[in-house]
Amino acid sequence: MLDHKKAMNLWEQTYGKVAEARDARGRLMYKAAYGQKGSKYGWDVHHKRPKKQGGTDTFDNLEIVHMRTHDELHNR
Repeated sequence: MLDHKKAMNLWEQTYGKVAEARDARGRLMYKAAYGQKGSKYGWDVHHKRPKKQGGTDTFDNLEIVHMRTHDELHNR
């Protein structure tokens, strides 16, 4: 999980100043619900290429996804 400040910066780079958005799978997320696993609207930052495989924390390797989406991507 990225620190809160970096995650908020990524949200604004991706979605602008809006308070809610949908991930690539159409799941609704609230900006204020970052990292909230139990929230219906929680989200996290997914590394497209995992750090274990040489991925980085650069913008082009990160995507904002709903917690449920993040779990699905992590488990594949």
